[in-house]
Amino acid sequence: MHFNSSKVIWSRQVRINEKFVPIEVLEGEVFADKIFSILQPYSVGYLGRKQVLELAKSDGIVLERENAHIISETIVFNKNRTSSLDIYDDGSEPVDTIYNFCKENESIDRFHEIANLIMPKICGILVCNRRDPVVYSHTIKNPNGASMGKLDVLLGEEAADAAHRFVIDKNLDLDLRKSIARDICKAMPCKRLVPIVYRKAVNNVDGVRIGEVHILEGEEVVDAAMRFIRKTRFAVDEIALKNFLFADACQNKLVKCTRLIAHVFEDKVRDNDGREIGHLIIREDEEPVDKVHDLCYVAHCPNDDRMKILETVCASEFVVCKRKQPIIFSQAVTDPNGINIGNLEVQLLEEPADAVYHFFARHRLFQRGWDINSVINQVCSLPQLDCKRKTPLQYNSDSFLMGNRDIGPLRIWYGDEVVDVLYQKRIDHNLTLNDQIASLNFICLQHEVYCHRTRAVVYELKDITKHDFEKFGNETCSRKYMGWQFLSAVANSFIGSKLSSFTKINTVQIVVSHPLFPILSLSISFFLTYLFCSKQKLHIGHKLVLYGTIYFCVCLSQSLLVEPKNNLDQLLHIYEGKLPDLQILEDQEPVDAILKWAKKAAKDHHPIVREPIYWDIIDKTCSEIKGTECRRRRAWENIDMGAITVHGLTYQIEFSNPVVGSNMRPRIQDQTVESTAVKVCRRIVPPLADCKNNLIVHISQQLRAFESQRIESKNVYVKLGLEMDTPHEKIFPVAASMIMSRGTNVSPFSRIDNGTARYPKWDKNSNEAFHIMDSHRKVKDYESREWYDKPCTPYFGGALCAKTDKDGNMIIEV
Repeated sequence: MHFNSSKVIWSRQVRINEKFVPIEVLEGEVFADKIFSILQPYSVGYLGRKQVLELAKSDGIVLERENAHIISETIVFNKNRTSSLDIYDDGSEPVDTIYNFCKENESIDRFHEIANLIMPKICGILVCNRRDPVVYSHTIKNPNGASMGKLDVLLGEEAADAAHRFVIDKNLDLDLRKSIARDICKAMPCKRLVPIVYRKAVNNVDGVRIGEVHILEGEEVVDAAMRFIRKTRFAVDEIALKNFLFADACQNKLVKCTRLIAHVFEDKVRDNDGREIGHLIIREDEEPVDKVHDLCYVAHCPNDDRMKILETVCASEFVVCKRKQPIIFSQAVTDPNGINIGNLEVQLLEEPADAVYHFFARHRLFQRGWDINSVINQVCSLPQLDCKRKTPLQYNSDSFLMGNRDIGPLRIWYGDEVVDVLYQKRIDHNLTLNDQIASLNFICLQHEVYCHRTRAVVYELKDITKHDFEKFGNETCSRKYMGWQFLSAVANSFIGSKLSSFTKINTVQIVVSHPLFPILSLSISFFLTYLFCSKQKLHIGHKLVLYGTIYFCVCLSQSLLVEPKNNLDQLLHIYEGKLPDLQILEDQEPVDAILKWAKKAAKDHHPIVREPIYWDIIDKTCSEIKGTECRRRRAWENIDMGAITVHGLTYQIEFSNPVVGSNMRPRIQDQTVESTAVKVCRRIVPPLADCKNNLIVHISQQLRAFESQRIESKNVYVKLGLEMDTPHEKIFPVAASMIMSRGTNVSPFSRIDNGTARYPKWDKNSNEAFHIMDSHRKVKDYESREWYDKPCTPYFGGALCAKTDKDGNMIIEV
C-alpha cells in the first residue's frame, strides 16, 4: 500500500451545483493546472475557475501562473523552422490564439491548416464559442467620446456586416453603420459597404447542410435565392426555396420583395472606346446572348463590341450562357390536334434548314412521319430568313476522332444515314467495328441528331427494273417504235384498249411502219381535201388553212404511231418495271435480305420469288458484295423478335430460323439463337448487364411461343415450316411427313394404320392434319401456288382483301 507523502498546501470545499467539492493542492503541483483539472469534470466555466484562483490568492497562495496550461503543439514551418503553440485557460477564444500564433510567425496562409489540426483537440477541453478568429477589433465611441462597446471583425467577415451586427446587438440607430464601416475600411480591405441583413442555412433532402443564403440590404429576395442556387450548384428545389424565402425573409424590412423573377445580371455596358451603350438587365429565364443582341441592335454597335460584351456577361459568376448566337427567328409549332410541340428557333448565322432538322430530331418528329422538306420550304419562304441551301446538315465536325484517330472533317447530310457514313469511314481508314459503334453512339446520343438505323448498308442495288431480266423478254425494248398505244394508261381504258389492239395487229404494224406510209397518207389526205375544196368553192385563205391542218394532223399521227422515241421508250421501260431498292445490312445473310426484298417487290410486280429475276439477283449480289459473303442459297425463316431501345437508339432483333423444311436441326437453331444475341449485344453502348444471356432467354421464349402457334398460322409457308423460295417438289414431302406424324393417311404413302381404321378418329392431331392438308391444297401445283403467292390488295379500309385473276376479274379472298 502506497501513500502520497507530499504536503497539502491549500485545501477548500467549493460548492458546485448544490454540492460541495473538495479541492486539495499538493506541494509541487502547478496551482492553476490543478484547479482546472479538478473543476473541468463539473463543467465549471472560466469565471468560476477564476474565482477559485482568486480565493487561493486571498489565502496567501502565490501562483506560478495565472492561467492553466491546456495544450502545447510544435508546428513546423518552412526551412525546418519550428515554433511551439501553447494555449492557456485565459478566457480568450482558442481560435484567436491560433490566429495570433500564425500572425506572429508570418504564416497566415497556414491558419486553416493549423486550426483544423488543433481545434478538435482543444475544443474537447475548453469551450469554443467561435470557429472564426477576430482579425480586427475597435472601440466604438459616440459623439461625446463615451464608449458604446467593442466591435470585433471576424476572419472573412466584411466590415459592413460587422458594423450591422454591432448596431443590432447594441440597439443603435441603423444610420451609424456606414460611418462605422468606413472607419473599419480605413484599417482593413473592404469589398462592399452594403451589409448582409438576412442569413438562412439550407439543407439537402438528407438534412446535410449545403450552404447559407445571404441577402444584402435593399436586395431582392429572389435575386439572392438565384445567386445561392447558381453558386452552390447543388440539386435544389428552386420553387420550394424561393417560396420559403418569400415567406420568411420578406418579413425583414431591410430586404425587397417586389419581383418573382431574378435578375442574374444588371449593369451598364460600354463599347471598346469606353462609350456607354446602355443599361443591361438579364433575367434568370432569358438567354444572355439574345439580350446583348437586342441592346447592340438598338445601339448600332459593331459585331466586335457585341462579342466583347457577351464575353463579359458570360464571365459573370451567376450568368449561364447556353449558346453564343442570338435567335433571329422563333415560331411556335403545333401538331394537327393543336397541341404545342415547341418553338422552332433559328440562330444568327445558322442555316434555317439545319435549325428545322435539329427541331425535328429534338422533338422526334421523324418518328411521327412529318415531312421535313415541306417545313423547310415554308420557313425559307419567309422574308426575314435567308436560306442558302435547303438540304440540312445533320452533323458537322472539322476534325472527327474515330478509334483515337483523326479522320479529318466529317459532314453528314440529311438523306445520308449516320451509320452508313461511319461504315464507309471505317472501311476507308481500316478501323474496327468497335470504333464504328463507339462513334455512332457518340453522334446519335446527341438529342439533335436522328439515327434511323444502327446497322450500316453493306450492299445496295438501285434502279432495279423487272424488264431487264430474261424471263420477261424485254418487251418494251424489243419494239422498234414508240407510240401512245403502248402506254398502260391508254391501253387500260375502253376506247384505248380497242385502238391499242387494232394498232398491234401485225398487218397494221407492217403498213404504218412502211417508209411510203407517211407519203401515201399525206397524198391521199391532200387529194381528198382538193376534192372537198373544189365542190365547196372555198376562199384561197380558207384552203391554205385547211391544207395546213391536214399536214399537221398527218405529221402528228406519224410521230405518235411510227417515229422512234428511244428516250420515251427507255423511260417507260424503267417506269413500268420499277422495283424497290435492295439493301443488305451488316450481320444480314444476303439471301435472307433478298427474299424479304422480293416479297415487298411482289406487291406491285408479282411474281418475283422463285422466278429467274430472283435467282439472278442472288447471283449478282453474291458476286459483287464486299465485307461479307453468301453462305447459303436458300433463305431461312425470318422471325421478328422485337427490338431493344437504349438511350433512344433502337436495335432490331431479327432471327433467322434455320429449322425449315424436313431437316430439323435443333443444335444449329441453338447456335443461331446465341449468335443473334451476340450480334445485337455487341452494338449496344454502354453494354447492358448480362445482355447476351438475357437476350438468349428472350429469343428462346419468343421462338417457343412462335412454334406453339405455327399450326394455327394463316400463312401456308409458316404452317408448313417452309419459306417462299422452297422448291415446288419439296412441299409435298414436308406436308405428308407432318400429316403422317399426326396419325393420318396420305396417298401415295403406305397407310399408317394397315387399313384397319375405317373412320379417322377426330382429335387434335386429326384437326391439325386436315389443316395441313388444306394448306397444301393451296400450293399443290404451280398455278395454285402462284395464285396464293400473289399479294392481296386491301379494299374498304382493309375490311376486304381481293386479288385479280388473269382475265381481270376481282376475287375476294376469304
